[in-house]
Amino acid sequence: MNAGTQHVVPHGDQWAVKGEGSRRLTVFPTKREAIDAARQIAAEKGTNLLVHGKMGQTFYRSDVLSSVDEETIRQAVRKTLDVIAEKKATADQHEEIPVAVSNGKGRPIPSPSPAAGRPEAVRK
Repeated sequence: MNAGTQHVVPHGDQWAVKGEGSRRLTVFPTKREAIDAARQIAAEKGTNLLVHGKMGQTFYRSDVLSSVDEETIRQAVRKTLDVIAEKKATADQHEEIPVAVSNGKGRPIPSPSPAAGRPEAVRK
């Protein structure tokens, strides 16, 4: 949940808007007025809105996008996908690198030396 989520909560016979982590309440005569105010605050701050019922249950949750516009988000996603594709293409061009394997007791098995497969007489 985002910090600063705006909650619409019952307050006696009225309704209040309370920011998450805040002790301050803004009281409204009707639930509709409280929801409208909370929605505006959440949109301005780029946070969520939670509307609670009289017993505290959550009736409505709104994930409000921040002030970043949709085109900026799309450009960022495209750029990220391009970087991933470039890294994958670069990795495909390289040889397979040996990976250390565990012996089952939490200790890595050492990679064989270059001379490991050669006969003893050839090793230096």
